[in-house]
Amino acid sequence: MVQNNDGSFKNSERLSCGQKRYLSKSCFRRELHNGEFVNREWLLYSPSTGSVFCFTCTLFSSKHSNFSTTEFHDWKNALKCISGHENGSKHHKNMLTYSSRQRESGQLDSVLLKQLHNEQLYWQNVLKRIVAVVKFLSSRGLPFRGNNETIGSEQNGNYLGTLELLS
Repeated sequence: MVQNNDGSFKNSERLSCGQKRYLSKSCFRRELHNGEFVNREWLLYSPSTGSVFCFTCTLFSSKHSNFSTTEFHDWKNALKCISGHENGSKHHKNMLTYSSRQRESGQLDSVLLKQLHNEQLYWQNVLKRIVAVVKFLSSRGLPFRGNNETIGSEQNGNYLGTLELLS
């Protein structure tokens, strides 16, 4: 998800009581009671409107609020309003809806994540076998290379020959 919190907030400029106010990066993090900081992954900045919004409330909320549209730009009271929204029951409900839909097995990215996980496991197993062959040959003091380095050749050496055997 792209929060746009690393770029310039020049489009967020608002005039309030004769002062120019801008969105602050501190709005994208909150401090827990134990002093730890947590990212507000749900809060997104729209450079085109210069406002922030809650993507879960935009997706799932039936009633419109400042955070379910791209209309929130009260930078003087931003931290207080964002914290209030974050602790509200409607936001909690929308976040639960988002989490449950994220875990559903039929959605596209869950299939992609499963495919990625399977590919990672495959390459981890390949790497384990390569390391095992290297450890085996080096523990016995055997040469790795042969007369050529062609897979399938009878004179490709102990390393490629052992990998062929395991494959």
